[in-house]
Amino acid sequence: MGDERAGSSERPDEGSQRFDPGGQQPAVGWQQPSYQQPSAPPATNLAAMAALVVGIASLLLFWIPLFGPLLGLVAIILAVVGMRAARDRAGGGKGMAVGGLITGIAGVILGVLFLVGLAWLINDDGFRQELERLDEIRETG
Repeated sequence: MGDERAGSSERPDEGSQRFDPGGQQPAVGWQQPSYQQPSAPPATNLAAMAALVVGIASLLLFWIPLFGPLLGLVAIILAVVGMRAARDRAGGGKGMAVGGLITGIAGVILGVLFLVGLAWLINDDGFRQELERLDEIRETG
């Protein structure tokens, strides 16, 4: 007669209140939060990654005639492919693709400027005379 609920087979509504052994009851309508499976990380955008690597290589190797600018062009093409893949798949890699585009463009510009400067230097009469003078010193010394 002390506790009428102990002998009772009636259950309170599931959505209304739940028994908490700590003595407190949660608010009416409370539900435990649902947990979702962690989503898989986005697929790696290989074209964007390759664009960045090749673009950096074009910056480092711009001084090799035709090789640096050629690497820069490859980086630009890979960057465009990587940006399209990032847009279409809604995946990551857009930042790497942009970095590859920027480094590729910079590699092409530096390579072309280096070739122009080298051509100008080779066609300069003062430079030719200096080379001939150094050649004479090397042969006599």
